[in-house]
Formats: sequence, structure tokens, C-alpha cells
Amino acid sequence: MAIKVEDGQVFVYAPLLTPEFMIDNFVKKHEKWIAEKLNNPKINVYFDLENDNEIYFLGKKYKLLLFTSERFKFLIRDDSLILYGRSIRSIKNNYKKYLAAVLTQYADEVKNELDIDFELSFKIYKSRWGCCFSRKNLIILNYLLACLPYELIKYVIYHETVHFKHGNHQKKFYLDLKKICPEYKRLAKELKDYTILKK
Repeated sequence: MAIKVEDGQVFVYAPLLTPEFMIDNFVKKHEKWIAEKLNNPKINVYFDLENDNEIYFLGKKYKLLLFTSERFKFLIRDDSLILYGRSIRSIKNNYKKYLAAVLTQYADEVKNELDIDFELSFKIYKSRWGCCFSRKNLIILNYLLACLPYELIKYVIYHETVHFKHGNHQKKFYLDLKKICPEYKRLAKELKDYTILKK
């Protein structure tokens, strides 16, 4: 049996012929966990510029405003994030370029701190924040990583750089991660508060 909490709802999965009392007992056994999940919902990040009224950028939620303009512009005023462009398509493409530039800046900080070099690329993943291809000396970051707070962005980049030395999450991986990111346990826990909303 399994329990899933999503969008304020609790889903229980059980084999077809499982007696109801067993399901009830299973749910009661996990009442505390369910309550924690319902009281601390995950922050879903995604940007669907055609339909969204709100958007996350660097860990803060903004009202999303779009305006027609010959040139792309990105502005933050009070609690609003304002995007200008010729069409929704061009705004979206240019916004992704803007996010890539922000993430590149943070990746460059890590490169300077660790005195390493690697190629950087970007993609919208549906279930991960980043990916390392050590043989290609390449890290691919999710555009949506720019929705998260600065500290978590840096943590993800640190995490991926350690994969150049260690492919798996074994003891040596975490020992090396701790050397460059002493707060990694706290940051890993905070990262779990965010999830990519599948569209």
C-alpha cells in the first residue's frame, strides 16, 4: 500500500482486494506524516506564460504581467514580474534566455570558487533540477532552477560538480560535497519543499 499527498488531497493506493479495515489501519498509522504533508505543502514551480497569473523567480512569488512591445524587457516592480515582447512565444523564448543568463552567472561563481571549468547547457526537465555528464564535462541545468532561492541554486550546482568525481551518491560523494558546501544537508532538505509542476 502507498499514500500520496498532492494539492491538498490524500490518495491511498492498495491492491484491489485489500480489506477496508487494513486500509484504515494503514492510514491511521501514517496520520502524523499525512498531517505534516497537508500543513507544509510543496511549492510547485513552472511557468506557463499563457495561463499563469503568478510566477516564481529566485525564490519569491510575483504577480505575472505580460505586455506587447517590440523588444523583450524583464522588470520587477513591487510584487509584480513584468515581461514585454512581441508575442507570447517570443516572450517565453527570451525569458528562458534570461533565466539561462542568471543561472550561468551562478555557475560561473561556482567555477571560480572551485577553480574548475565545465560546459553548461539548459533544458526544462520534469523531475530533476540538474544533470551531470562527466564524460562530456557538461552540466545541464533546468531553466526552472531559477525559480528557486539563490542558496538552493548554488547547492544544485555544487551537487552536480561533485558528480564529475563520483557518479553515485555514495559516502565519498557526500564527503566531497560537504567540503564545498558544508550546509548541504539543510539545503537538500529545503530543496524538497519545491517540486516541478508537471504540465
